[in-house]
Amino acid sequence: MLKELKKELLKALTNLKSEKFEGVYTNDQLNISDRVVGAKVELINTDGTLSPAPDGDYEIEDGFKFTVKDGVIASIEGEEKPEELAEENPTEEKPADEPAPDENKAAIEELQKETAAIKAEVESIKQILAELTGSVNDSATKEEMQKFSNEVKTLTDTINKVALLPVEFSKTTKSTKTKTDNQDKLMDVIRLMKK
Repeated sequence: MLKELKKELLKALTNLKSEKFEGVYTNDQLNISDRVVGAKVELINTDGTLSPAPDGDYEIEDGFKFTVKDGVIASIEGEEKPEELAEENPTEEKPADEPAPDENKAAIEELQKETAAIKAEVESIKQILAELTGSVNDSATKEEMQKFSNEVKTLTDTINKVALLPVEFSKTTKSTKTKTDNQDKLMDVIRLMKK
């Protein structure tokens, strides 16, 4: 019976939105979307439905204190006034954030100098890249290197064969076989040279 009376009292308080309930709320009585300024705050009705919390000061069991305005948290106890509310207050003066015109001109000139230096550096890098690309294009391909290597090998083989030839034919040997062998060797050298 006491439980039902409590529910009815809470329901009556919910219906009287213009009046402010003071006291500590439990998590079963309030639904807070987040604990930040601007978060939605709703009362949990006895039937489980939600309704916007009326304007006023609230406190939850764990000690979280805040003020509700138009169904959202307008301020939290212990925190400074939100920026939006501070802007609405005309009595506070804002410091001038804008630099003087001379400062703007000097800053712009400095940026222009830095931009020009960066552009010059980029152009220098482009030129170096172009030179590197040209030198890569001038270098021999793999096939060309293989062909050159083959020609060097053929020339080396020829030189080695020529080195085996006697400098002078033997004068002591008069046999026909030796003369024929010597002529064959000369013909081999001639054939090698023609290649």
